Amino acid sequence: TLLSTSTISSAVAQVDITSYIDSTYKNYMFVLTDVHAVTDDVRFQMQYYSSSGSPDTGSVYMFGGSGHRSDNSSLNMNSTGTTQGEISIASCSVDAGHRHNQFVLYLFNPSGTDSYKQMTSIAQQTVGDNKAAVGTCGITYKRTVAVTGVRFKMASGNMDRGTFKLYGIS
Repeated sequence: TLLSTSTISSAVAQVDITSYIDSTYKNYMFVLTDVHAVTDDVRFQMQYYSSSGSPDTGSVYMFGGSGHRSDNSSLNMNSTGTTQGEISIASCSVDAGHRHNQFVLYLFNPSGTDSYKQMTSIAQQTVGDNKAAVGTCGITYKRTVAVTGVRFKMASGNMDRGTFKLYGIS
């Protein structure tokens, strides 16, 4: 069920989705399309909102991911204690035609309070040197609190375009 759509068409530091993530659905899906970074060579990231009302910027995120570029080179990433989760499989390029074309993210049981929160990101990107990149990232939020929202942002700089859709999964 489509719950919300946020569209940006001018430079913003982040997109916050803080409505509709509650116990209504057990799982949620985000579809992000045509996200464009203003700054070259940066990663696309996320942070969770909890009942405290602000994004958690503590070193409570861990992630791992892998993928491939169209030239058959491998892409790998991981971290065990950062202040954000990584959802892109490669750095963003601001070259003409390069966009974070498609992200599909699944957030599992955000209202649960007895285990860490899990998110999976499936990324399709056009990266530097005009290569296609595709891969999957897993993000773990190392807190046992209910998640009430998600912030999407670049590692530095702004985004100036993109559509962010939130779906509830029955």
